[in-house]
Amino acid sequence: MYLQELTRHDMSYYRINWGAQGKQVNYVDVMPEYRSIQAGDYAVALAGLVPMRDAEVADLNARLLKMSDVLESVTPQIDGLK
Repeated sequence: MYLQELTRHDMSYYRINWGAQGKQVNYVDVMPEYRSIQAGDYAVALAGLVPMRDAEVADLNARLLKMSDVLESVTPQIDGLK
């Protein structure tokens, strides 16, 4: 069910009502880590979650950098319209 929910948010989902709203395509599957937490195996859960978090932060930073580059390039153009 969890994977079906993630699929529904994918940009290529046939009912685009969720996919095209700027959400990330690469949602992570944390169910194995969730199960580890349920089982009390926190070290295993943490070992799985930390690389996922690091990858998400790196992806977010890359997207923010691209966004700021675009904004910096259009700001002088907008200022020129005044």
